[in-house]
Amino acid sequence: LGWSAYLSVHGRETNTRWDGIHTSTGPDVYAWTGMDNWVNTHVADGKTLLYCLIGTPDHQVTGSAVIGSPAYGGQTNQPPSAWTGMEAFVTAMVNRYKDRVHYWEGWNEPNLPSFWTGTAAQLAEMQRRFYQAVKAADPTATVLSPCFTSVFSGVSGWVAYLSASDGAGGTGKDWFDVASYHYYCNDGSNRPTGLYRMHEGVVEAMDAVGISRPVWGSEWGLITPTFLSYSADDQRKLLRVYLLAMLVLGIERVVFYAFDDSTLGLSASNVTAWSELLDAVLNRTMTTGLVHVANQNYMHVRCTFSDGTAIEETWGPMP
Repeated sequence: LGWSAYLSVHGRETNTRWDGIHTSTGPDVYAWTGMDNWVNTHVADGKTLLYCLIGTPDHQVTGSAVIGSPAYGGQTNQPPSAWTGMEAFVTAMVNRYKDRVHYWEGWNEPNLPSFWTGTAAQLAEMQRRFYQAVKAADPTATVLSPCFTSVFSGVSGWVAYLSASDGAGGTGKDWFDVASYHYYCNDGSNRPTGLYRMHEGVVEAMDAVGISRPVWGSEWGLITPTFLSYSADDQRKLLRVYLLAMLVLGIERVVFYAFDDSTLGLSASNVTAWSELLDAVLNRTMTTGLVHVANQNYMHVRCTFSDGTAIEETWGPMP
């Protein structure tokens, strides 16, 4: 098993977004202080870092535009009017941090209008240019796909992106090393069966266009008031069933949103449950895995290991 500690930035820290760094229209005018602090702090803490592209600066968009998400504002959800600014920014980013950041991810949650209002073809072209800029600056870097989310609009957006023209004779499927997805169920957190449906959609879409890539859950979490209302035991069960299901489904890396923020649902007891489960599965060989879904509210997960031991968890009453 290859799960490890990854830390992702995609914009909660304002001065790490594209619009927070590329603050002026002039060439090579970048405000690096926030990103420098984020990178240096977490590298010193032994973290592996993943950077997600998000937040078009206003000066990169011409004409009228829909305002971006309330958290980001401006025209952060718009495709840039020209690609040169994005390519220059990505090149500068990778050159500055390639000794410390080796994973670069395409646009954040492009199926949500608050983050992206462009077409699938614009997204595919952006991803092509993003991929090419990253690889030119650091051929050893790993590039992740745009990271769609949710059971329904996310899977349909992923399907459209994979087949969309990239503006140069290819399609979106050609421009990533790792398929990235945000595994949120978006239903009060009490139906983890959505994990199965999402992952099935992600893999089937790649099969349909003839590619096979590792899949990472570059963001997932239990960020709803419903989860916070559960008993401590039920919170622990739900956390475990999510993690074990992703393991059995073959998701190679997972990043929790947000591990260090208790207001998003991860209490001290949940941190302990997370740590205990990871300690139990890391560096072991899983021989069989089962995800049993009986209805939307019941999921049973069982992992058996080469030493004959097993770990299992159940969520919801068996119908």
